[in-house]
Amino acid sequence: MSQLNVNIIKNRVGNNGPTISGNTTVSGILTATSFSGDGSGLTSLIISGDGNLTNLNVSGVSTFTGNTEFDGNVTIGGTLTYRDVTNIDAVGMITARKGVQILADGLTVTGVSTFSNGAFIPDSQYLNIGNDSDLRLYHTGTASFIEDQGTGNIVLGSNGGRVKITKGADTENMAEFVVDGPVDLYYDNSKKFETTDTGANVTGTLNVSGITTVSSLDGVIYNGVSASATGKTIVNREFIEVTGATQTITLPISPTVGSEVNVAVGNFKDTTVARNGSNIMSLAEDITLDVAYKSVKFTYVNATIGWRID
Repeated sequence: MSQLNVNIIKNRVGNNGPTISGNTTVSGILTATSFSGDGSGLTSLIISGDGNLTNLNVSGVSTFTGNTEFDGNVTIGGTLTYRDVTNIDAVGMITARKGVQILADGLTVTGVSTFSNGAFIPDSQYLNIGNDSDLRLYHTGTASFIEDQGTGNIVLGSNGGRVKITKGADTENMAEFVVDGPVDLYYDNSKKFETTDTGANVTGTLNVSGITTVSSLDGVIYNGVSASATGKTIVNREFIEVTGATQTITLPISPTVGSEVNVAVGNFKDTTVARNGSNIMSLAEDITLDVAYKSVKFTYVNATIGWRID
């Protein structure tokens, strides 16, 4: 192969560079102050300084050192790897290796956003849902909140088995709402209250204030009444709660065998139970309930015994 070793090549007139027709192979570095043409045949192009190319079609790796400005559109068929970009308008998917930082103006997303490793929201910053931010979720650093800021309701629904409120990572039950089934309430993971198809079951002691209907004192339904300011004459199947001092509770008149009443007193020791013509425990005497916080059941036996205290 022939070699041409010169410092300057000009045309025959000497006022311009030469025109080369055909292919020219240059091994080594080709240095020029400017390039003219579409650049469609250039491969592995390294440009230092300013370059002005009308069209640049590069196959292979292109390295840009310094600032590079594109006045028009840039189409990349493969992967674009970058360290710092001011504006990105992406039609397809963007993969960020270390994260995306939004400094101002927020982030507006149209379509579905998928977070493969979760989303982080700092303390006292809101996750707002709804056109008017009707639903708000946030954490203050000491407590977590789910707030309905609108005019509607917060609805918890389930097509599965149940809705549960638990301690920690589902380690202890606090409340369970079973679909088409009971509602269960727990104390320290021990079930204390359960609704049924006929009412409710309570495990342990049930303290009730005010008028109440007691569903079972040995299986019979009692009507609940209260005596506070005045005395009260009770009737069969009645449960009376004494809520005041110096009360007189009068037993039913002309009871029949098996009639039952129940008298419960609070912190009082002066409640009188009047026999109303019938004996009490075979005695023709009224009795005084002198024990506080006591429930006494009276059952009518016969004319001789009268009311039996159970």
